[in-house]
Amino acid sequence: MNRFTYPFRYHFKKWSIILDTFLFSRQIRQAYPLHPALAHTFALSRMVTAHPFLTLLLPLVTILFSWLLLAVPFRAPSLDALFSRSHSARTLAPKAVPILQALPKKISSSEERKSTNRQSLYILVADKTAKLLRVIRFYDDNDFDTIKIYPMAIGTNWGRKEKAGDLKTPEGFYWLVNIFEDRELPPIYGVRAFVTNYPNEQDLRDGRTGTGIWIHGVEPGKAPDKTKGCLEIANENLKDISNFIGIGTPLLICEKVFDISDSIHKYFRFNELLPERETVLTRSRSEQELLQNFVEKWRVAWESRDIDQYTSLYNPLYKQDGMDFEQWKRYKEAIFRNSQSISVSVSGLKIQKKSGDTAFIRFLQDYESGTYKTQSQKELILTRSNGEWRIAQENKITEN
Repeated sequence: MNRFTYPFRYHFKKWSIILDTFLFSRQIRQAYPLHPALAHTFALSRMVTAHPFLTLLLPLVTILFSWLLLAVPFRAPSLDALFSRSHSARTLAPKAVPILQALPKKISSSEERKSTNRQSLYILVADKTAKLLRVIRFYDDNDFDTIKIYPMAIGTNWGRKEKAGDLKTPEGFYWLVNIFEDRELPPIYGVRAFVTNYPNEQDLRDGRTGTGIWIHGVEPGKAPDKTKGCLEIANENLKDISNFIGIGTPLLICEKVFDISDSIHKYFRFNELLPERETVLTRSRSEQELLQNFVEKWRVAWESRDIDQYTSLYNPLYKQDGMDFEQWKRYKEAIFRNSQSISVSVSGLKIQKKSGDTAFIRFLQDYESGTYKTQSQKELILTRSNGEWRIAQENKITEN
């Protein structure tokens, strides 16, 4: 019903306002004088004064017009038509763009690097004065981000390491060349140790001596303290840093880092680091293969009962169970001679180099000769002299 009465109510209200304005025009003019510019526009009162007949006719015309509107049925548009018009309007109208989307987005440096797929590698910077070890992500445009900073302990004595046993921490550029896990370490070194290549070529030219400079953890229940020259950090931090570093990670040890940017750009060039790092990794892999071949050669010589080949793989100073090398050789020769067959197998081979001239090799050994069978965890400690590896110690860890 509302759709039929709406036109009438609208026009009735309109003409009621016009009529009220006319009837009370004098009072309105007295209370609110019109601006001269508006007086010409609202000249209804003048018209009424000049034409009194129109004044009487106006209400009758209003009533008649309203009844005519009621006589003509009002047709509301269908829902389909409304939907069609609304859809057309939305299609033609320009899409509104949210203001926030139109604002320029500030891209962080890390997001920018991800979008450009830049190459990067992790490097370490050790500040001896501040006793801080930084993990740096170094990019191919020689830019960098500091990822982590860890407190660390250094050598007991201050200064640059010059000789073995001086309890000082070296200074210079080094590489991490090996890793020891906790089961291969005395408890004082914590959960892990990263081996550096100290002394490097520059150290050797300058006559510096000593070996075994590591980044390692601490004994359980203790905090980092003075060392014999190594870099020492808490075990939890060592576990964390292991997510970023490994064999082939560069390490810069400085007496004092005055400006981290200057220190990095002085010693690091990305395009130079990559081939050097590949050399370190290749050398590590080749040494691993060399030591694996050594163990296989030792196994075959033992299994074939070739006493000369077998004993040639041991250091002439080798001792076992109170026997010197010659006594031990005669003992082994008797075993080989009295055995009809020997079967030796090696599995789970794990090679850990302690330094440039010492290597630890562990594996599970299965031995069988006649009716005798045994399985044991074996450790060979090798030393290198004149470029040749020899067995210095042979230890049986477990036996079943």
